Amino acid sequence: MSITTDFDIRLVGPEDPAYITMALYAFSESPSTLDDDNKDYHKYLSRARIFMSYDGAAAVAKVGTHPMTINVRGSVLPMGGVGGVASMPAGRRGGHVRALMTRAFEQMREDGLPVSTLYPFRESFYERLGYASFPAPKFVTLNPTDLVPLLRTARTASAEHMMIADGFDQWVEFLQIYQEEHHGFALQNATRMVSIRDENKRWLTLVREGSEITGAMTYNITGHGHGHTMKVRTFFARTIAARYQLLEWIGRHADQVEKARIRVSPEETPELWYRDLNDAIQTDGEDSWGPPMGRLVSLDGISSISAGDGEVAVEIADEQCPWNTGVWTLRGSGGTLQVEQGDVPLATLTIQGLSALIFNGIDPDILPFRGWGNLDAEASAQLRSLFPPAAPFLYEEF
Repeated sequence: MSITTDFDIRLVGPEDPAYITMALYAFSESPSTLDDDNKDYHKYLSRARIFMSYDGAAAVAKVGTHPMTINVRGSVLPMGGVGGVASMPAGRRGGHVRALMTRAFEQMREDGLPVSTLYPFRESFYERLGYASFPAPKFVTLNPTDLVPLLRTARTASAEHMMIADGFDQWVEFLQIYQEEHHGFALQNATRMVSIRDENKRWLTLVREGSEITGAMTYNITGHGHGHTMKVRTFFARTIAARYQLLEWIGRHADQVEKARIRVSPEETPELWYRDLNDAIQTDGEDSWGPPMGRLVSLDGISSISAGDGEVAVEIADEQCPWNTGVWTLRGSGGTLQVEQGDVPLATLTIQGLSALIFNGIDPDILPFRGWGNLDAEASAQLRSLFPPAAPFLYEEF
């Protein structure tokens, strides 16, 4: 029996007054009302699946899922991004959010979304719902003055500067190409993404090498002079020349701001970008959302992702997505993963353990210490070969 049968759960629209009230209560200074900039924001959420749990006539909790895409080991898959999870005080610690999440998983499976990601308010809560953490993105803070010497170096790339609305289509096209090349990279659906264009509150710098866009950066500037920052929200380069063209552009702000703060992938090594940067690298801060988490929603939807050679049958336990529970054979052949039901299991894994293997390439020997599985040396060796280490960077915040 589904856990959701014990709760009054309804699918609602983003314009629902109770949904708006709960969002403001949970995520804004309160009491408050929608300001003029946000009154029409619900139009960007038209593709979201929003579930609310009721106690009698009162809505007490909500969960929203957004259809997105994500690169999972070389394959761009449909993905359900979970956001806006909230409950009113009367609905807290009563199982409402757990029931809503279970209902959301059922809907994701129905909609053909085999994986899900989110940003947790507390890691342990969502781990119990099947999620495993990603590495945390890095934030590098540096003085643009230290990049000024780059202005004197020969360049093979050129930079174009504009408001985000003016280059929006080119920016999105670049992100789609970038996504195909980077594991863990997610993108919003087009309906929601256009909110960035319509708000038009970011600067955009595009890097060209010939006719090809090879780099893109968006940023805001907090003000002029001491104490002010160039906040670089996206910093992506497909070539070395593009990276240094973007860094050179930051250096052009040496007389305008005291520092630049750049969000980069967990696998980046900004301390090696240039000499004497005296950079500070953090994984937290006032504009950090912390590390995201991901989980598999439907094992039968991940065939075709890349995998190393190997084969192992594992018994999976998944309380929230019972269609995953059972024995599955994972086979890597010719660089591609095949997933089939059945065979004799050599290991038992929780869905958290398998999610951590696929998204992160966690060493299988760690799984027993996390309570995520039991396996012998042979099963561990096969899983290690199938899913080598990976560093996902989700990018989107939702």
